[in-house]
Amino acid sequence: MTRPNTKKPSRSAPVLVPVFDLEDSGLPPFLDILFPSVGPKHEPLVDDVLIRHPDFDEIMQALEELDDLDRAVLNEHCMLFTGESRLGKTRLLAEFIARRMPRRTAEGLEMEVIYLVIPERPTIRAVASGLLREFGEKPSKRDSADDMLDTIVALAAGCGVRIVCLDDFHHFFDQRGMSAQYELTEWLKRLVDKMRVALVITGLSRAELAVRLNEQLYARMDCRMVIRRFDWRRKADKLAFEKISNGMFGSVAKEFALPKEARDPFRVYIACSGKIGYLIKLYRRVIKIARRAGVKKVSLDMLDRAWRRTEFDPSRLDDSLQPFSRSFAAVPDKATIEHIVQSGVETGPKQDVGGRSKRAKRADVRNALAA
Repeated sequence: MTRPNTKKPSRSAPVLVPVFDLEDSGLPPFLDILFPSVGPKHEPLVDDVLIRHPDFDEIMQALEELDDLDRAVLNEHCMLFTGESRLGKTRLLAEFIARRMPRRTAEGLEMEVIYLVIPERPTIRAVASGLLREFGEKPSKRDSADDMLDTIVALAAGCGVRIVCLDDFHHFFDQRGMSAQYELTEWLKRLVDKMRVALVITGLSRAELAVRLNEQLYARMDCRMVIRRFDWRRKADKLAFEKISNGMFGSVAKEFALPKEARDPFRVYIACSGKIGYLIKLYRRVIKIARRAGVKKVSLDMLDRAWRRTEFDPSRLDDSLQPFSRSFAAVPDKATIEHIVQSGVETGPKQDVGGRSKRAKRADVRNALAA
């Protein structure tokens, strides 16, 4: 529900002020996604550890610099950062938002940053409805896309929104048909221009292809960055991962005795394929296994079981690729590292464009990349 502002509209006065139901917390739903601080899935020994690394710090600095810009030029300075899954993109946004959390005041909701996960096969109405819900507004089936756009703009002005973060943006590229993708990105461009806000887009690598389909929107992305998995062949990556692995070991060791193999950063690197997300899942699972067994000492077999449930795939049947096997040779070799670095890499965009020929589909992608 909303209540209109009776004051004369100005650049600083809101047009609409969101009002949440009394049983709600009065804060936007996206906080439950970014900050799941309660519930059975939350493991403080793991989930409360902030893992920082060079890519994390560089992108965070870019976000902070974006927020320092004057509102008058925000919509001209948008940001795009992409990367493989399980590299901490969402956690990075959560940390950025945590420094400027939404809050309720006597005047209503103050929210500098709004966050939305793009649904699979998104439509303009689905995205607009999602944004409205973050303001505590229930979308009406009678409202057109333009009506919802105007309402979002008014609510954003009332809350002081400066940055709109859209996660899983690659779903735009998965949308059926180039024309539908263009309409979605064009609607977003209009939204950003009317709101006078910066747009921050993140997702898998093909998210960039979706943005490139709209030349004007892509031109706004003057900051384009990539977050990478750790590569043991790079000295800086190796040293950074060793610090992260030791830090996570130290956190878990506060409550559980871990086997010496867990102290070996190379074994842990092989176990998580250089991805932060898999490192977190590995320790989260091994803690769960130990707690269910009612023990405080983690065995090598427990680590192996946790790894197999986290990241194991059929291509890793060789002992050299099973880090918690008793016969694993914990000596880095070129073939093993090469296999790990390439495992799970996106092979390219997959898209169904309505029954068109493969040659035509490839041409669409080439044209988008050449734009």
